[in-house]
Amino acid sequence: MRFSLFTMTLTGVFNVVEGSFMEIKGSNISSHEILPQRSPPMLPQMSKFRSTEADSDGTFDDTFWSDRFQEIRFLEEKLEFFLEELKSFIYGRQFDSAGFHFLADSLFSELTNIRDLAEITLSPLKGTLQGTVFAQLRYVTSVFYLLVDSAELLDFYLVKNGPAQKLVARLIILNLKLMRLFDSQGRPISSRYNYIDSVARLATRKKELEDKFGGFKVSNRLRRVFDFYSAQADASLSTLAETIPHFEI
Repeated sequence: MRFSLFTMTLTGVFNVVEGSFMEIKGSNISSHEILPQRSPPMLPQMSKFRSTEADSDGTFDDTFWSDRFQEIRFLEEKLEFFLEELKSFIYGRQFDSAGFHFLADSLFSELTNIRDLAEITLSPLKGTLQGTVFAQLRYVTSVFYLLVDSAELLDFYLVKNGPAQKLVARLIILNLKLMRLFDSQGRPISSRYNYIDSVARLATRKKELEDKFGGFKVSNRLRRVFDFYSAQADASLSTLAETIPHFEI
């Protein structure tokens, strides 16, 4: 399965990388369309997510709201579990891009199923309740495409012999490690074990990569790719640093 090249900020906003990836053309990486097919519905769960009609006065009873809140919690848990699945491909200093490639189809189907279920479940609800779950869905989706992009780009840059290309690959992996410090709502997990040390270590590592990369004479295209991921890391580190008193990036 192949996807278009999209990247994201860890606040859940998609960004299209424009001229930065022109050098990939002619390599073993090509641009592809995101599959538009809608995956089959989650049949085991669908029966309990039936639409509920309003009373004659246009309101819903307590049972309706109790069921809806249970369904919302179910969706939240599904998204939390899915994010943990994505995080499992990043461990130590490595990203298991081969393993991710192998499971990309099933992960995409799983994410599509969650999206379809959310649309059915939340359609009777007001915008506020919809917004919370859909915001979580957008963030988790953006993380999925971060891994898609990273797997594609690492396949390209890790096979290059140049040290500058390898620094780009390391910066991409650093962004993935930063992602592990956010929950399924895109919020820093400040309660995580060794959270402050992890943020400080990744900030130091980013600075080291920037210093090393600055010592190479590289093409403008490669520099734009590096600068793009450096800016992504800055945005993530700034958000994480806000949770640490007196910590500066």
